[in-house]
Formats: sequence, structure tokens, C-alpha cells
Amino acid sequence: MRYAIEKLSFPVNNIVIFAWSIGGYAANWAAVNYPNIRGLVLDAIFDDVLPLAQRRMPRFISKLVEKTIRNYLNLNNIQLIKRYNGPFYLVRRTFDEMMNIIPGKVSTNCANEILFSILPCRYPFIYNDDQILTLMKRYICFNKLKKRNLFDRYCSDTDALKRQCERYRIEHPILSYPCNFGKTFSINERQSFAIYLVDQYLVDFDSQHCTPLPATLFCLPTRCV
Repeated sequence: MRYAIEKLSFPVNNIVIFAWSIGGYAANWAAVNYPNIRGLVLDAIFDDVLPLAQRRMPRFISKLVEKTIRNYLNLNNIQLIKRYNGPFYLVRRTFDEMMNIIPGKVSTNCANEILFSILPCRYPFIYNDDQILTLMKRYICFNKLKKRNLFDRYCSDTDALKRQCERYRIEHPILSYPCNFGKTFSINERQSFAIYLVDQYLVDFDSQHCTPLPATLFCLPTRCV
């Protein structure tokens, strides 16, 4: 970052950081320390390195692995992202043999845990009860067909949802989380946004961990709300 800013003279607010896999931690650290960057693109990252490490080590040294990770290599992306107020999106690789805790099951992908934590943190008035949280988690974990059906059920008027987001951005030009978006919403509106907001932060890519990311999935992160 210092090289880009001091040597290349890049304005901080024009910098987008892309990170893949374990590089997500360095990117999130940079975002926390340079909060005015344009945004983050986080591809195939984990929520917490501990479950990944334990899965690949013999079970009988699980406690030793935990102690070592927590004391010397405590890479927790959720803790960092909670401290970052800027725009970002996650690329979730649906056949990721590294980030799917259970191989072949996208419902166990590490990116899910990031959204389970970050969305309620950023939008506490949307995800404010167990019913809404369950709806959000179901949508994130469903396959494409079930997600489509759930989206069509709750988000049939996407133009109206976009207008509400745009209205809030105009009324609140300074980005800060947690925010008050949804404070006066009805239960139906909160259900709609519980699903709609997921798609603003999550992009699925049907691939394994090391497949090159196609250019079409590189987009400028934008502020949703």
C-alpha cells in the first residue's frame, strides 16, 4: 500500500484490493489500516483459519493446533471485516475443496460464516430476530434453484428495493456501520432485504479453489446501503 501511494502516487480512494485465499487476511488488514480505499474483492477466503488447520491435522493434536493458531497465527477475517466500513464483495467457489468444510457442500463454505456475522453487524435493524436470521442463512446455503425460488418469493420488485437503498444513501452520504437502515421497516420489508442484501455481497463461481477467476467477476465494489 505504501508503495502504491508514495511511489506510484495512487490516490487511496482509487485503490481496490483483490485477494485470494489466505491473502484475504492481508487485504482485510490493509483495508482496516487504509479505510478510504475504493473497496475489497475477496475471493475464496476463510472466516477463521483454525477450522481449516484442524481439518488437515491429526485429530489427536487438535488442542495443540488450536493453541498454536490462537497464540501465533490467529488469522480471523471476520474480526477485521467488522472493523472496515467500506464496500466489499465475496467470491464463493461452490466446488472449493479447501473452503468447503464438507467437500462438495457449498452450505459449509467458509464465506457463509463471514456473511452470517457481517450482515447482522452492518444492518442490525434488518437482521434483528431469529426468523430473519434463519431466512438469511437458508438463502445463503441453498443451491441455485432453491435460491432462485426464495428470491422470487421475497424480492419480486427489485426496482423498489434499489430505490429504497438509493434513498438511504442520499440521506446518509457518510458511510458508517452499523447503520440504521431498516429501522422503520415492516416484517415483509425486512424479509425482502434480508435476501436482497446477500446478493450485494456474495457472488458464486462454480469452480474449485485454484481455478483462475474470469474477468467478468472483477467488478468495482460499490456501496449497497
